[in-house]
This record gives sequence, structure tokens and C-alpha cells, in this order.
Amino acid sequence: MHFKTLLLSALLLLTIQSNAQKPVKFGNISPSDFKTDYSSLDSNAHAIVLYEYGNVEFIYNNARGFEIETTIHVRKHILNKSSLDEGIVTIPYYRGTSTTGENIYKVKANTFNLEKGKVVTSELHRKEVFDERKNEDYYQKKMSLPDVKEGSIIEYTYVIQSPLAKISNPRTWYFQGELPKVWSEINVKIPAYFYYQIIMNGYLPLTVNDQLRESVDIHGTDVRIQGIAYRFAVADAPAFKDEKYITTEEDYISKVEFELSSYQFPNEPIRNFTTSWPELDKTLIDHEKWNVGFSKPGFLKEKVDEFNKISDMKTRLEAIHRYMTTEYVWDEHVGLGITNSLKKTFTDKTGSATELNLLASSLLRSCGFNANPVISSTRSNGRISEIYPLLDRFNYTLVVVHLGEEQILFDCTDPLEPLGNLPIRIANSTGREIFETGATFIDLSPKKASTLYEEINAKINTEEGSLSGRYNASYGGYEARDLRARFKEMGEKEFKESLIKSTSDWYIDEISHENMTEIYSSPSVSFHFKMEDGAIMPDIIYLTPMLAGQEKENPFKKKTRLYPVNLGNRHRHSIKASYEIPKGFVVDEMPKTVNVLLPNNGGSFLFHAQQMENTLVFTSRLYLEKHEYSAEEYSYLKQFYDMVVEKHAEQAVLKKIEE
Repeated sequence: MHFKTLLLSALLLLTIQSNAQKPVKFGNISPSDFKTDYSSLDSNAHAIVLYEYGNVEFIYNNARGFEIETTIHVRKHILNKSSLDEGIVTIPYYRGTSTTGENIYKVKANTFNLEKGKVVTSELHRKEVFDERKNEDYYQKKMSLPDVKEGSIIEYTYVIQSPLAKISNPRTWYFQGELPKVWSEINVKIPAYFYYQIIMNGYLPLTVNDQLRESVDIHGTDVRIQGIAYRFAVADAPAFKDEKYITTEEDYISKVEFELSSYQFPNEPIRNFTTSWPELDKTLIDHEKWNVGFSKPGFLKEKVDEFNKISDMKTRLEAIHRYMTTEYVWDEHVGLGITNSLKKTFTDKTGSATELNLLASSLLRSCGFNANPVISSTRSNGRISEIYPLLDRFNYTLVVVHLGEEQILFDCTDPLEPLGNLPIRIANSTGREIFETGATFIDLSPKKASTLYEEINAKINTEEGSLSGRYNASYGGYEARDLRARFKEMGEKEFKESLIKSTSDWYIDEISHENMTEIYSSPSVSFHFKMEDGAIMPDIIYLTPMLAGQEKENPFKKKTRLYPVNLGNRHRHSIKASYEIPKGFVVDEMPKTVNVLLPNNGGSFLFHAQQMENTLVFTSRLYLEKHEYSAEEYSYLKQFYDMVVEKHAEQAVLKKIEE
């Protein structure tokens, strides 16, 4: 299933008939509830959410105005001692004042144990519920349920009221969490006063997806108006596990979010929030601090004159990028907010990513470039949806330069990345380029593949039972950046020592390296090596040719996968290994050549073995040509890597000629 987002308008009237679970009554537990087999959902689960229910309604209070009232009811089965901490429940809330803070009340909780075939109930007492401060504004209500043990069923319910003036959206409802869930349901009744965007996210199908137009009571008043009642539920949701090769769990986990777009009360004008991309764009274009990226301030004149002496525009652009990345220091802060003025950032030579890149945009424009700021989101912050114009989903600003027909991405937070390469933390598919009269979406996915080329030239010594020769490696893309980062952090001496330690079964010397500081050239490492090999004997040799770069295990171990595999960028790994055949030996067995292609131009694997006079030459080329593979492509990717691991482990057999 593809990543799905679905806008459910409050103006739509859509009812989808579906199977529905009967409401669960609080405290109604029978002995049979303790004997349910959950192996079909998760045979390894230490605890299971049996039932999770939320009900959201709008109420009115004369002192606090409109409020969102949410009722929560949860039931869990503790299956293992390792999950006894599930009996400690925390409810985060905004403390605020009497008119702005959230209120939690109607807290009830029970622990149920099966003893001699009968259900024994232990009730939560008030003394076991207390408030705990998290920071100045936020607290959490904490309750410790009594008599929780292996096999217990715990249950709790509470109501939380949130003033609309402070918290305008119902809380995000997660159909998935750390535990598997047999049933998770959210009901929301929205009066016609309010218009919400409802955003569905994730890869689990909805078991219930109902929307009904009906009369809605405004509790606290005698008002009853038209509204929309939404009901969403997911059955048998597996636990969400933070798997390899994803961006952030918020991009994948199944949930429903609510964003207030507008509201209108009787006899009052409509109050709109950001509901279109042009409005979002205008917010930034008109923002007196952020729009400095369009300016050409006078204090830059000296630097502008210096750069404008470079007549070739591409060379000038590289010079500005080198200046910004080496003279300025990123303070590791992200976000669209700006603390310092452009001039202060210029003077202090430090700032947030947005501050530095807006300064770069201003400098580039002053130097004659067609440059515009681009808002984006880091990978850890999550993907940007082109459907929903939500400014708070963006947390980064970079720059795009249009040079002839070329579109060049410009970021000055990482001195180890060349011009045009974005740091991997922001190579997150989509950004929005803002110019003075509008905006457009642009592609931020990495254009260059990460490359690693390894080469071995070795001799086989049957008397010593050893291999010796020369190893060379050349790096490109993010592989090059990571190598340079290690070299910069360690220094030359420690870097060489780390190479020696990482190849503990090799004795290495004569270590050399090139282009460790020149970011526009490929860095390389080379050394002489020698290693003992018990498979090299006087009469027979079992040669494993992939001495370096061998894929020893499949990174994709699960049979199936719900989520796409996000590698971040394309990868190309090539290995060439040459071995001189010892005098008096002949080849008895050689690995067979294979050439495997992934569907949809996803990549290829070539393994080739040949004898060239007295030398054996082995070539491996593993190319992954997509930065993301869909869940439907996962099985092909898994089989593909099975083949790689198998071929990399194969041996050539050499036998001594009988004289």
C-alpha cells in the first residue's frame, strides 16, 4: 500500500459500512478474557492492548469558552513480567491557568487478576494518583495501578478538557504504538461552527471509516446544531517497530490528525487560518525577519565586490559556498524562527540553519545570482505533504540557485559537503521554493549516488598459508563525506590507527590517503596487507575472493514489510579482486557469473569470475538505483540480497598439479 494521506472535508457526507466492535463496558471482565490467544497478532508480545477508545466532543464553559472534551478508555492484558510497568499510567497535560490550562477528571482504574477461576478486582485509590511536573508549563498526571502481575488485565478511563483558545485541535490519535492493539477507535463530533482538516497517515487499513451528518449537542448550553460525527477504527494493529531504513516513525505510523482551518460563530465573521499554499507563501514573503533572504543590504558590499571579481559564474558560486561553509559555523539549531538580524549573523559568523542560509541567499542575490530561499523539513522531522499547507511542518531553510538551465541546491551548514550536495539530514524529497511573487515545490532528493570502489591485488603464498597484496578504496557522495568526517575528527594518526584496528585479521602498513580535505575530489585510502588463511594449504586452496566489502548477511530479514525501505540515497558498491595463481596450481572450481536486476529499474547485481592467464579476477557490482523502495518491492529486495550474500560467500578451489 502506498503512503496515504486523505483529506476528509467537514462538507462531505460519506458513510462506509464496516464491521464494528460492540462498545466495551468499563469493569466488565469475565474469566474468558484471560484465556484469549493473541499469537495470530503477535506471538512475541509481552502485553496487548485489548481495547482503546476515544470520544471527542465540543463543550462550552462561560469562564473558559469552547473546550474540546476527550474521554479515554483503555484495557490491556499483561502477558509477561517485563511489562509490569504498563501498570504505571501517565497522562501529559498543559497546566496553564484556571482559564487556559487543561483539566483531567473522572479518573478510574482497576486491575483484574484470575484467581482460582474467579476474577478478583483491585481498584485504584486516590492516593495512587498524583501530578508530576515536567517543565514550567507541562505536567503529567501519574497513576500506579495496584496488584499488577503477570497475567493481569488493567483498565483505566479519564476525561481531559482542553480550552479551544489554547489547544485548537483534538489530540492526534495513534492506531499503532509500542504494543499490538486488538481494537483502537476514535469518535469525534464536530459542530458546524468548526472546519477541520482530518489527516490520515500510515499503512494500516481502517476497519471503520464512518462520517455521518447529525445534530450535535454543545454541552454546557442548550444549543443543538448540525455537525459531522466521525468514527475511525483499526482492528488487529501490530506494534509499530522502529525498523531500519525509515525516516522518522511519524511518517509511517498509522494515526489520524486534526488541523483547525476555520471557525464561524453566529452573527460573527469567519476566522480563517492558513488553508492554502498561496496564503502560507505570503506569510513568509511578508515576514519582516524571514524575507531578508530577498534583500541586498549595503553591509555586504565589500564581500560582493570581492566575489564579483570572479567572472565565471559557476566558479563564483563555488567561491561563495566555500566562504559560507568555512567562515561561518552552524549552531546546530533548526526551525524557521529567526533570533538574530542578518547583519548580526554576518558579524558573529554563526547562526541557525535558517539564519545562515538566508544570509547566503542575500549574498548570492547581491552577487548577481537568481537565488531563492527554500523551506523544507529534516528527515527526523518527517516528510512534507504537498496536500496540506501547514507551516509548522517545516523546520529548515536552504537556498536554490538557478544558473542557466541548472538548478543548484545550496546549504552552508556542512563544510564537508560540496556545492549541490545537501546534508543527508535534509535530503527529504520535497521543499518549497519561495520567491517574491509566489512559490513552487522542488525535489530535494539526492542526485548523486553514494559510491565505494574497492580493489585488491594479492598473491597467494601456499608455504606460509597467507595472502598479501595491496588494497585501494575510492569514495564518492555521502560515503566520501563520512570518510572525511572521520578523518577530520580523528586526525591522521588516529585515523590510521583505526584502520589497523578495524582489520584485526590483517597486518597492514604503508597506509596512504588522498583528497581528505578537498571536497570536490574523491578521497581514497590505500595500504599494503598480509593475512593468514587456514584455507590455503600446500596442495589445495579454498579462496574466498571477497576479502573486503563482503556482504555477510541480508539486512532485510523479515518475511514481509508494511513500510517502504528508505535508504536516503542511491548506493553503488564495486569490488575488484585479483589473485595471482601460485606456480604449480590450476583452477578446479570457479563461482558462476550472475547478473540480477531489480524490477522498476531498482538496481542490479553483477558477480563475474574469470581466469586471465595466471591471474584470477573477481568483480562484484552492487547498484541500488532508488533512494526508496515500496513495500511491494520489499520481497524482491530481500531475494536480491539473498543472492548477493550467497555469491559473496562462494569460493574458488585451486589444486596443485601432480608432478
